Amino acid sequence: MTTEDWPRVEELFHDASRLGVAERDKYLARECAGDTTLRREVESLITAFESNRSFMEESLVSEGLRALYGGPAGSLAGSSLGHYKILRMLDGGGMGGEVYLADDCKLERPVALKFISNHYAGDEWAREQMMNEARAVARLEHTHICPVYDVEEIDGHYFIVMQYVEGETLASLMRRERLALERVTALAEQIARALAFAHARGVIHRDVKPQNIMVTAEGQAKVLDFGLAKFVRPQRAEAPGSEDPGQTLHLGDVVGTPAYMSPEQARGEELDFRSDIFSFGVVLYEMLAGRNPFLRDTVEETIAAIRTESPPPLSISTDSMPYALGEIALRCLAKERGRRPESPEQLARELRGLLDTLRPGAARRPRLPWMRRHARSLAAAALALLLLLSSLAVYVSLKRSQIHTLAVLPIINKSDDREADYLSDGLTRTLSDKFSYLPRLKVRLPSVIPPGQSSPADLARVGREMKADEVLSGHIFKQDGSLRLRLGLTRTADATQLWEGTFNLDTANLLPLQDEVTSEVSSKIDLWLVGGEGRLLTRHQTENPEALNLYMRGRRFWSMKKDPENIRAAIDLFYRAVQLDPSFARAYTGLADSYVLATSVAYGPIPTREAMDKARYNARQALELDDSLPEAHTSMGVVRLRFDWDWLEAEREFQRAIKLDPEYAPARYWYANLLAARGRFEESRTQSEAARQFDPYSPTADLNYGRSLYYARRYDEAAAYFRGKLEEKPDSPVFLHSMGYVLLQQGQVDEAIATLEKLHAERPLLAAAALGYAYGRAGKFEDARRMIRELDESSKTDFIPPFEKALVYLGMGMRDEAFPLLEESYELRLPNLANLTVDPIYDDIRTEFKATGGLFVSGTEVRLAELVHPDLRWFFPRAERAVYLEAKRLVARLA
Repeated sequence: MTTEDWPRVEELFHDASRLGVAERDKYLARECAGDTTLRREVESLITAFESNRSFMEESLVSEGLRALYGGPAGSLAGSSLGHYKILRMLDGGGMGGEVYLADDCKLERPVALKFISNHYAGDEWAREQMMNEARAVARLEHTHICPVYDVEEIDGHYFIVMQYVEGETLASLMRRERLALERVTALAEQIARALAFAHARGVIHRDVKPQNIMVTAEGQAKVLDFGLAKFVRPQRAEAPGSEDPGQTLHLGDVVGTPAYMSPEQARGEELDFRSDIFSFGVVLYEMLAGRNPFLRDTVEETIAAIRTESPPPLSISTDSMPYALGEIALRCLAKERGRRPESPEQLARELRGLLDTLRPGAARRPRLPWMRRHARSLAAAALALLLLLSSLAVYVSLKRSQIHTLAVLPIINKSDDREADYLSDGLTRTLSDKFSYLPRLKVRLPSVIPPGQSSPADLARVGREMKADEVLSGHIFKQDGSLRLRLGLTRTADATQLWEGTFNLDTANLLPLQDEVTSEVSSKIDLWLVGGEGRLLTRHQTENPEALNLYMRGRRFWSMKKDPENIRAAIDLFYRAVQLDPSFARAYTGLADSYVLATSVAYGPIPTREAMDKARYNARQALELDDSLPEAHTSMGVVRLRFDWDWLEAEREFQRAIKLDPEYAPARYWYANLLAARGRFEESRTQSEAARQFDPYSPTADLNYGRSLYYARRYDEAAAYFRGKLEEKPDSPVFLHSMGYVLLQQGQVDEAIATLEKLHAERPLLAAAALGYAYGRAGKFEDARRMIRELDESSKTDFIPPFEKALVYLGMGMRDEAFPLLEESYELRLPNLANLTVDPIYDDIRTEFKATGGLFVSGTEVRLAELVHPDLRWFFPRAERAVYLEAKRLVARLA
C-alpha cells in the first residue's frame, strides 16, 4: 500500500459498509479485482468500525485516512502559489507523498513542494513545531541530504520547499532490480554519512526507510524528510487494523513507519540517535536480502516482531565481503541500544573500507619466494618490533586512560560596562560545556565566585578545595575602548601558570574563540585525544552565534537574583534562542529550568500546571536533541518530582543524570529532595553532601544540606548548621526562612518569629506564610490574620498558591479552613505538596489521621487523606494503589 491508495480505500470503505454481508463480498470481489492487499485493508476498517461504532464513527475513519494521505484537496497541477508555478504531481517513484514539481519563478529553478496534510492545517501548535524543525533541517547542507529551502503558507496551503531531485526512491529501485553488492555498499555508506552529519547537528531523522531515500541517475543517495515527522502532533489513534506497516503513522505517542521502527520507538520511548542506526540496519538488510526482516501482515504483528524476534539469517557467503556487510546490518539491529554501533560515522568508515576492497588491485598479493628464504631474520625483526610496539602501547594506554579534573571558575567582569556581565556568565558556562565534550576530562563549575583569585597561589588553593588538577580563570577588562578577555590556566599542584591568552571580545566570533581556548587548554594539560576525539574540539552547542548570545544572556538573568522579572527575562531570551536554532538543546534546558522556578511564589509565580507543562515540553525537546545532557534529565526529573509526583520516573531521571556526570551538582541537589520526600533521610543527606562537595561555594547546595537535617528531625544539628551560615551571610533570605522553621520545631517560637520578621522586612511575599504560621503557633492570631490579608492583597495582582494561606490556618489550628485550601492545592498540583508526608509541620495532622482510622473530625474528603497518610497511593508507585482503594472503602463505610 502507498499513500496514493488511501483515497481508494476510503471510497470502498464508505460503499461497502452500507451493504449487507453477502452484497459486500460480491462488491469487494468485483472492485478489488484480485488485489488482496486492498481488500484486506478495507475489510479491516469495516471490522473495526462495526465492532465499536460509538468509539469510531464513520467520519472519524474518513478523517483518519485523510490524515494519512494528507495534502491539499484536489490536484494543484497547473496552478500558481505565490512565485511557485506548479507543473505536475510527482508519482511514487519520484519523491513520495503529496509532492509537486514546481518552477520557482523568483530564483528560476525547479523545486519540489511537499504539502502538509490539511488534517493539521488548523493546528497552530503543529505548524509552529513544523516551522521550528524545518529551520533546523534547513541547516543540513550535505551532499547526501535533500536540502529544505523554505516553509511556506500561501492561500491556506502549508508546504515545504525542497530541492528537486531527479531519480527514483530506493524503494522503487529495489522493487525494480536486485542491487549489486558494490552498489549496496556505496549507497549504504552515503546514507550513513548523511545520518552522521545530521546527528552531529542535533537532528534525528526518526523515519529512515527506502521511501525517504532518493537515488539519482548518477547513483548518489539523497536522504529526504530529515526530522520533518518529528513535530507532527498525533491527534488520535487510528482504527485497529487500518494501518499499513510500510507507511508513516502516528499512533498515540509513537511516530514513524512500523516496519522500520527501532524497538524503543515502537514502545513510545524517548529516542536518541541510536534509533536511526536501527532503522538504517533495516534498510541495509533489505538491500542485501531483498525483503524487510520484520514486515508482517499487520502493524501489531510487525511491531511485535521488532520488539521480540531476531531477523532471519541472511543467505550470503560466510567467507567473503558480503558476510561483513551482513554482520554490520545485524549489529545495527540489536534490540538494546547500547549494543548497536556507536555512530553512523563509524558505520560509514567501515563501509568505506569494505568498498575499497572491491576496487581493482585490492586483492591480496601472493607471498614472494624470498620471504621463505629469510623467514628467520624476518621473525627476529618482527619480535623486536612487537616488543617496541608493546612498550609503546603501554605508554599510549596510560596516556589515554589518564583523567584530568579541570575547575572552570566564573569569569569576572572587571570592566565598567555592566552590559558585559552576561558575557562573563555566558562564557564561563559555554566554555565549561565545551570542555564537557572531551573524554577523560572532568569539569567542575562552581555556581558562585570562590573567594580569593588574586594570585596563582590563591587559584591553586581554590583548585585544591575543588579537588581539581588545573584551574581555568579569567576576567573581562577594557583596553583602548575595547572589551577584552584574559584567560589563564594554573596547575593546582605547584601554582604554575601553564597558559595565558587575551582575546578582543568586540571583534571575536565566540564560536572560534571557544574552539581556540579548548584546543589550547587540552594541549597544555597534556590531554591526549585519539581517533575521532580531536573533532570534539570544534563541536558546538549551536552553530548560530546570535542564538548562543541569547542563551548566554538568558543564563545571566537565570543566575541573577531570582525574582519574577529576571525569570521572565530569561524565558524570553531562551525562547528567542530556540527560535533561531531549534536544535539548540541547552537552550531548551534553560527554558525548562526557568519554568520550574516560575512555579514558586518567590520566583514566579506562573500557575503550576501551565509552568510544568511548558517545563516538561522543553525538557523533552532537549532530551530528543541530546540524550547525553545531564541537565536535560535533571529538568525532566524535577517535573516528575514536583508536578507528576511520579517518584520512580523522577528517580530514574536523576540517576541517569548522575551516571552521565557524577559531579553535576544540580542532579544531586534534586535527587536529595526526592529522597527526603520518600523518607529516605540518610540517602538524602548523602546526596546533599555530594552536591556541596561538587559545588562547594553554592548557597543552594548549602541550603539543601541543612534541609536534609531538618526533614530527618535532627533539629539541633540543623540549627547549628544554619547559624553558621547566617554568620557568613546574615541577610540570606533562604537561610533565614529555613532557620525559622528549625526554631519552631525546637520550641523556640519567639526567636523563630524574630527571624522570620527580619526576612519579612526584606522579602514580604517569601516570608508571609511562614511568619503567619509562627504567629499562629504563638497564639498571636491577629498577627496571623494580618499575614492572610497580605496574601489576599497580593493575590489581586499575582497568583498566590492556596497552600500559602493553608499553612497560616494550620498554625492557628483552624483545620476546617486549611483543608479546603490543601484540597485546592492538590487540584493545582502545587510542588510544595511533595514534602507533605515528611515535613515536621504536618506531624499533627498525620497523627490525627492515623488515630481516627482515616476520618478527620472536619469531614475532609478521602482524597486529602492521600496527601497526609504515608501509606496511601498518592506518594507511592501505581502497584500500591490497592492500599489507597482499601482506605477509601474504609472511610466510606465509617462515614
